[in-house]
Amino acid sequence: MAEKESSLKTLWAEIRRYLELNLEYAKLTGAEKITILLTAIATAVVIGVLAILIFFFFSIACVHWLGDLMSMALAYTIMAAVYALVLVVFIVFRRELLINPVAKFISRLILR
Repeated sequence: MAEKESSLKTLWAEIRRYLELNLEYAKLTGAEKITILLTAIATAVVIGVLAILIFFFFSIACVHWLGDLMSMALAYTIMAAVYALVLVVFIVFRRELLINPVAKFISRLILR
């Protein structure tokens, strides 16, 4: 009988150790995935800010170049129309440009 109790205690200890290891693995995996996600977000923010600065200075250069060819008001209007067109294209293709890539990234991150 003592041998049976010893076997049950050993089995229980092994089960408990297995569950503790699985919990630790889940914590480490979760920490890894959160780190990857936050790194991707930070990278996207830095790239986004730099892209905005590039477009800003490019816009100023285009307006000044167009201003030499026509009036400044018309140059600013043309630049605004270009940005309005870019906005419309982005809205129309937002699923392909934004939603699908983000969904794919998140699902790969979670299911991997």
